[in-house]
Amino acid sequence: MFDAFACYVSEQSLDKVHADTEFIQIAGIPAVWIGIQEPEKKVEWTEEFATTTGLDLAYSERRCGGVLLLGVDGIAYALSYGNGYRLIPDELKDQRFGLSFLIRRLDGDQVKDLVRRRANARGRTDSTVVAAGAPVWMLGVAENVEIIRRIGGRAKNLKVTFASDDREVNVEGSVGLRMRFGVEPAMLVADIRECARVCREEEPDPALEFIEYVQPLTDVDTNAVLDDELEKLLAETVADACERLIPVVPTSMLQHFGQAHTFTIKIGHGRADLSPSLAGTGGHHPPHASTA
Repeated sequence: MFDAFACYVSEQSLDKVHADTEFIQIAGIPAVWIGIQEPEKKVEWTEEFATTTGLDLAYSERRCGGVLLLGVDGIAYALSYGNGYRLIPDELKDQRFGLSFLIRRLDGDQVKDLVRRRANARGRTDSTVVAAGAPVWMLGVAENVEIIRRIGGRAKNLKVTFASDDREVNVEGSVGLRMRFGVEPAMLVADIRECARVCREEEPDPALEFIEYVQPLTDVDTNAVLDDELEKLLAETVADACERLIPVVPTSMLQHFGQAHTFTIKIGHGRADLSPSLAGTGGHHPPHASTA
């Protein structure tokens, strides 16, 4: 179960960061604890402080953290403490775990935190915080074009340690899931199993299910395969594809755009002309514009 983790975090790399490793059991569940404590170092801001005040402070800090790996029902879960999240390789994370849980258990009328990004916005990320909570439809989400990176609020009907009929649990999810878990071994394992059950068995909230439809593709190999399949599909059906494609004028050709009345789309060896009605503004004796 932990073989995949061991492939990315070798014994040598753990020794390099002076990590402590313990193989233990949590309520009968196999677990691994990996903890780190960095050497003590002088606080970074003391030099600027000394320049401003003339006082030489000997303040220091020592960062620490750890990650607890639990094998629950054949799946490895990682609980991070302090800076322990840095020990979890991105390649091993389920990039949608937290969001998958949230869209099934978050109260769509009590969204407190929303981070989103438009696919065509050159990396721009928008963050909205509503302390009292608000319905998701009031946050102005463009459901078909925005990728939700993180969402948080109050969970509804959650059967975990710190939830009850008269007390809701605050949750936040992206790649991981942030909420208050039980600390007693049996309660912790039970909470993890409840989260897994929600993701496995329950349907998304209708108000939040759009989050599952628009997802970023981060796997390089899958991206390459999809690009190849798209290229083959378009090359085989150029005429049909042209009806669904929107020509984009390169910046270097903008000065000629007003005169163009015909566009040719070429995909591989195939080509097709767009009808004049789809070519924007017309003109007399225009040049022929071609897009690849």
